[in-house]
Amino acid sequence: MSMRLRRVTEHIKQQNWFAIGIDFIIVVVGVLLAFQITAWNERRLEFDRLDGQLVAAQVEMRENLDRLATVNATLNTQGEQLAALRAMLAEPSAQVSESELNPLIWNAVPVYSLNLRRGALEILQSSAIFTRTATPALIDQIERWEEVLSDANRAQNDCLNSRDNLLNPYIIENLPVGSILRTAPGAADYIAPSHFSIDPSALGREFDGLLVARQICFLQDKASIETLSGLTDRIIELVSEERKRL
Repeated sequence: MSMRLRRVTEHIKQQNWFAIGIDFIIVVVGVLLAFQITAWNERRLEFDRLDGQLVAAQVEMRENLDRLATVNATLNTQGEQLAALRAMLAEPSAQVSESELNPLIWNAVPVYSLNLRRGALEILQSSAIFTRTATPALIDQIERWEEVLSDANRAQNDCLNSRDNLLNPYIIENLPVGSILRTAPGAADYIAPSHFSIDPSALGREFDGLLVARQICFLQDKASIETLSGLTDRIIELVSEERKRL
């Protein structure tokens, strides 16, 4: 470029206006090309960053699928145990031992968090180029996923409040907590046996109602997991399609 500018200077001294015009056009075109190449490189780098963000979001969604499957399997076990416990208590004349009741009561207490990751998704959504170029289908799917997750978390908070404020106080006041806690994994080594016992016939309508509330939470969680799993699968597919467009 400096050589070209020296030639322009020489042509001006020689008053060779035609050559000056040619040199000027060459200089302008060179500058424009340089700007164009720089802009293209910056745009390419921007799309490369976006591709990395899409990959990270896809990996995160696959991890979330695994987490949903794990929680779902745990919930299935809890759902079966809740049903078994209520069936036992529905037969007052049935001979039910504490060794049968205690583990079922213990397993009725936990509320299992979905605990899904969304850090990579937040980074993707904050990307300016993603908001400019992403297909509406992918954006809508992500928004729907977040909406369902928010509803699921709110429902779980309600279940936690119900358990902490109703079920747990009932168990502490009416049942031999020591015996129940000893059925937790590893707890028998640290919690001494209780000299109180459970009277199954005394576990009436109130306790059954509390167990029904836990079953409602179970059904809500199952529905949320099914919906979130479907949405997560679809997001993974749409991200793959988005990467092909880059």
